[in-house]
Amino acid sequence: MMEDAERKQRRKLQNRINQRVRRNRMNNDDTTKTRAKQQRPTFGVKLWRLDEFGLEAEADNDECCITKQDPRLFLTTVYKGTLSTADVELYSQQLDMHQRLRALTGGASPLSDHLLYLINYNAFRGLFQNKVTLSQVTDHLVMEEGRIEKLDVMVGLKRDAICVETGLDVPPHLRPTTLQSTRVHATWIDFIPFPKMRDNLITHHDHFNHRLLVTDIMGDLLEDIMFNKYGEGTGPRGRRLVSRGKSGDYASDRRGLIIWGEPHRMESWEVTPRFLERWGWAVEGCPELMMATNHWRALRGEVPLVFERQITGQAENLQ
Repeated sequence: MMEDAERKQRRKLQNRINQRVRRNRMNNDDTTKTRAKQQRPTFGVKLWRLDEFGLEAEADNDECCITKQDPRLFLTTVYKGTLSTADVELYSQQLDMHQRLRALTGGASPLSDHLLYLINYNAFRGLFQNKVTLSQVTDHLVMEEGRIEKLDVMVGLKRDAICVETGLDVPPHLRPTTLQSTRVHATWIDFIPFPKMRDNLITHHDHFNHRLLVTDIMGDLLEDIMFNKYGEGTGPRGRRLVSRGKSGDYASDRRGLIIWGEPHRMESWEVTPRFLERWGWAVEGCPELMMATNHWRALRGEVPLVFERQITGQAENLQ
């Protein structure tokens, strides 16, 4: 009886996965037909059912399926053409499955905190989508043997370059700043939708651990080999967080960025108290992030975060 029930449940879950894959295929077909007209796809924050672990591997045998290798290698593989939302979703499913299989085989478990994992995972997807967008409307340029060459930013993260605008439809919050266009820097910085934060990171480029900051944003989803080693530690001291909310708040004990909407829009993001405590200098001069953060906190009925003014030392309530 129990075996019959398990088989029925597994068939039910497999049907759900198959339906998801069919939707992805349909989205891919639609995207191919309308790509010339479509400027940017809609981004959705991903929620996963915990009873679907491991089933994605059986759902699809497409050539872009990468279940037989570490999906993180996808980021270091040359990808020809434009990635649609469905492409990113398919990769995300494989990455999710890989992380969960690691837990079952004794690897570092992403299940120790489901909510934290989803927060990091969605942040990864958001920045990856920004990467796809920028690959279409900007150029990343490097100096090789005395001549300027164009870098394929979709190949990987472990390169330094400048970022210059090439199209008119760059999302406003992703438009390269003067500093991005003139100073060589790690390309992952360009995917953050806060111009001042990008400039802060470039200004202190060689004085903080890039791998540590990225891990705080998106968790352990990328390998160490994908990052050049620049500096150590967490960089300069930022302004002090006067009030970090209550201990039971949604994000009180988490360190990272939370995404609630389109990743290229500043108002879609929220910063957590622990991230501010470690990386406060990186968001100096980013009132949009602070206001967005307290907006999302207010929707949950939580008190706003209060920051110390950079110059006067007085408390500043940013709402």
